Amino acid sequence: MPTRVFFVLGFFCFFDEVMRLSGDTPLTVAAYYGHTDVVALLVQQGAEVDRETSRGRTALQDAAMTGQAGVLEFLITEGRASVTARNRYGRSAALLATKFCGERSKAARLLRRAERVTRKQSGLFQAISRGDIDRVAEFIVGGEPYREDHESMLRLDA
Repeated sequence: MPTRVFFVLGFFCFFDEVMRLSGDTPLTVAAYYGHTDVVALLVQQGAEVDRETSRGRTALQDAAMTGQAGVLEFLITEGRASVTARNRYGRSAALLATKFCGERSKAARLLRRAERVTRKQSGLFQAISRGDIDRVAEFIVGGEPYREDHESMLRLDA
């Protein structure tokens, strides 16, 4: 029995060292491999969703590279991850998903929709902060998404 405990502790020490050297965090590793439940737990416990690794990627970008649509959906809706953040090479999560998974992949489509909604919301919130009532009315009358819960961006059939 002590041998097994030693092995397990040795594994965790090794894993911790690999994460330290690679710059990955538990959240980015869980996101990369598509472990939505682990991602949810880490976010619930206060993991920094938009923290960049030493490679310059966030958990959202790591999940995008491997097409983890469930993780992406969670990070956008529950984790409030920034869908417009870019890595050190200027690539967004949507671009990474398209590059690594294809433009028709669920991950790429979800992220492109999220980017569009975020850009439209950004314009609306800028108009609100400036007190530009005419521009706010244009957004609302034009049917622009202004819901804070981000549900509309996840509907791929719209």
